[in-house]
Amino acid sequence: FVHTVPRDGLDAPAQRPAHALLGHQLKATRVWWHPSVRDVLVSASLDCTLRVWHAGRGAPLRQIDVGEGAAAAMRGDTESAVVSLAFDYAGARVATTSKDNVLRVFDVRSGALLAERADAHAGRLDSGVAWLGRHEWLFTVGFGRGISREFAVWQLAD
Repeated sequence: FVHTVPRDGLDAPAQRPAHALLGHQLKATRVWWHPSVRDVLVSASLDCTLRVWHAGRGAPLRQIDVGEGAAAAMRGDTESAVVSLAFDYAGARVATTSKDNVLRVFDVRSGALLAERADAHAGRLDSGVAWLGRHEWLFTVGFGRGISREFAVWQLAD
């Protein structure tokens, strides 16, 4: 749900949402606001999709399948479910890490898969991703095979 918050803040709990963002077939797990476009956000779900929304209108703008996507998730295969996501500095791309340990980069406007790195971290526990400023570098944190914590820095290929 999207709630409108007055400029001077709330003086009581929000009662009615301005919009309901409906579209994911399974539980939404992550939400990230676009860094430069007002009212645009991306959400991730156990249905192995990303959805780009115009929150001000409550309207979906794009669906992006991650890995095998929603069809596989509906069969019970949620290995491609996103556990972390981040926009790049300009908001043109979104990077994700998933339960299947794959680091992926998508074009937000077209939904195209731009880059993919299998086994970004070998462990089965959740990982995280962040862009390093305005650069073509990604930072990930996760776990190795023996549940050892690890981090990595990845440079996107041209």
